[in-house]
Amino acid sequence: MIRVKSPTTETADQSRRRRNVTTALPIVFGLPELEAAASIGLSQTKFREMVVAGVMPEPRIVGGKRVYDVDELRAAFKAMPHRNNADEESDTWSDLKPKAGSGD
Repeated sequence: MIRVKSPTTETADQSRRRRNVTTALPIVFGLPELEAAASIGLSQTKFREMVVAGVMPEPRIVGGKRVYDVDELRAAFKAMPHRNNADEESDTWSDLKPKAGSGD
C-alpha cells in the first residue's frame, strides 16, 4: 500500500525535522527579534526602542524576514556601560588591572 502524505502532514514533518536539526546546531548566526531581545535580557518592546535609537544593530533581511546577527548583538551589548560607569567614559576593565603602586 502506498501512503500519500497530505500537505499539512508534510509541513509538520518538515517543521519537526528543522527543529531537530537546529537544536543540534552548535552555532547560531542569526536570531529573530524576540530571541534577540531575550538573548540580552530585554523585552521585545525595549529592544525595538534600542534598535530605533541606534543602540542595538539593525536586522539583516533574509528571505523577507528580519534576522539579528548574533556577533553584532554581542558587540552592541559589550559596548554598553557597566552600572558604575554609566555616566563617564572610562575603561570598563580597570577593576581587573593592577593598581598603580600596588606592587603587582
